[in-house]
Amino acid sequence: MTFLLSAIPGIDQTASTQVSGLTTAGWIFVSTAWLVIISVAAFCYRKVIQKSEQNRRATP
Repeated sequence: MTFLLSAIPGIDQTASTQVSGLTTAGWIFVSTAWLVIISVAAFCYRKVIQKSEQNRRATP
């Protein structure tokens, strides 16, 4: 992949080799976003399982 990028004129590879980290606010945002995503997924999964159990009890 690096060979393909180096073959293209005008591509500066120094920017792609620098490591950029997140600020504290960035980590808080990413952590909160993942927490919300996982919470919503767990909530929806629980509702689906709960509805499935109710349907199973209703049918003889």
